[in-house]
Amino acid sequence: MSENQSAEPKSLERIDPQAGAADDKVFAQTLAQHVERYEFAMRHVRDKLVLDVACGTGYGSQMLKRDGGARRVIGVDLSSEAIREARDTYAEDGVTFVQANLETDPLPESPVDCVVSFETIEHLEDPRRFLQTLHSVLRDDGVLIASVPTTQTSDFNRYHLHDFTPSQARDLIESCGFEVIETKIQPLFFTVFDLMRSSNAHQWESPMPENVWRLYMRSPAKLLYRAWMLCSRFGYDVSVGVFVARKKPVS
Repeated sequence: MSENQSAEPKSLERIDPQAGAADDKVFAQTLAQHVERYEFAMRHVRDKLVLDVACGTGYGSQMLKRDGGARRVIGVDLSSEAIREARDTYAEDGVTFVQANLETDPLPESPVDCVVSFETIEHLEDPRRFLQTLHSVLRDDGVLIASVPTTQTSDFNRYHLHDFTPSQARDLIESCGFEVIETKIQPLFFTVFDLMRSSNAHQWESPMPENVWRLYMRSPAKLLYRAWMLCSRFGYDVSVGVFVARKKPVS
């Protein structure tokens, strides 16, 4: 993924706690889900060197240090704009930010005790290679805390290249040298009216309508799922799985 392909500023793909409208239900509930995710991760970071991959504007990196007690946190993101905002707003003693593309660039520091990477692998052309890279930068017995949407999103979200079920996400992580030791599912549902009223409504549209139909032609099951969700529940399920995985020793 290049910087030009990364999420646009102030979208739900790069959420900024200081930028959302107070009456935007989609933004408020999505932010709450993101914060809960970092709170979940805090139990695993005390006194550790943490790499926060795809850190966005950096509020979560600061949470891991201030509230989670991490020894040091290095936030990494592809976007130069996000890193500028992170440095201006959330950098402090023990919290630093680096612009890098971990698919191609050298890592800022390794090995590390813990890698946190939320809402990342669904964006990448090769999620397996990315997870193998994270495996390589962790110390022996290090911990990965990763999240991924576990419902269908690629037909509505222009930034998502893959869909995963909880079992598919778990299997992918474990195939890259990890043992999943804890899983948390964060359910979230928005009605069509919630999405239409949201200031981020543009994010849920495909860049070109024909791309959606091409996707449905390749996978009719995706069309059936979307039709069922819209007709039976008149909404959009955006549940997310959070996986805590320990690095298995290389045999």
